[in-house]
Amino acid sequence: MLRTVPNVSELRRICYKDPSVYYIPFISARLIHPHVSIYVTRVFLLLGVGAYSVTYLMVLFDITGALMLLGQSKLLRASGILLLLFSWILDHVDGEVRRYQKKSSTYGILLDRFTHYVGHPLVHFCLGWSLGITDSFYRLLGALSAMAILIIFTADLQCQLLRADGQAIRPPTPARKDRSWLVRLPVKLFGAYRGIVMIGYGSNVLTLLLISIVFGFVREFYVFLSFSIYLNLLLTLGSMLRYTYRTRENGTPDGGGQHPTEDAG
Repeated sequence: MLRTVPNVSELRRICYKDPSVYYIPFISARLIHPHVSIYVTRVFLLLGVGAYSVTYLMVLFDITGALMLLGQSKLLRASGILLLLFSWILDHVDGEVRRYQKKSSTYGILLDRFTHYVGHPLVHFCLGWSLGITDSFYRLLGALSAMAILIIFTADLQCQLLRADGQAIRPPTPARKDRSWLVRLPVKLFGAYRGIVMIGYGSNVLTLLLISIVFGFVREFYVFLSFSIYLNLLLTLGSMLRYTYRTRENGTPDGGGQHPTEDAG
């Protein structure tokens, strides 16, 4: 029996989270978040499906899609990418269902992050292993890139924990300077490049990967993506150094002292 659920316009008002407070890949921001996920959310709400069930389905699709990339068939790989894209849609849906039902839990947050922390390296490793059937270079590239993704996620998580504990603050954004177009253009191009390919296996990367599979340049795109991961790793480590500098500059303990959350007694 179907439940009574508000129309899409009302659901948007109830379920949407302000996108300015967290990063959304371009395709998610322009297509999935405003025009796709809310309709899927409404279907799940009509069927009475809870947020946990949506998250479990997201995990299933994420892992299944990654494993399908081990195949040699173009159709099988493309189907795996489509499953991963639907998993990305469900990543929005479980949050929308949770906000509609006014339910939130640490377990749901952890499960959501676990999916990304395991899924993204697994996708890259599985595709590299598949491409390495004829050239072992891709398997080595896949293993190294998967490790790099895990390091990036771990470093980002540590920075979040330090900020939550008050031991580090986000470095201030430098004031904008008037620059010539010769400087502005490469800065803008690099920003666009980062927004497209440097934030894990988000909807941007998955869409580009699907196109590369369909048109037969998946090996070239895989190498390009691996280079992006290594560059992202260097930038992430640089951010950690900046957090460390800001921590010491503000006189907060960086070892040997009492942790702010520990009981003084």
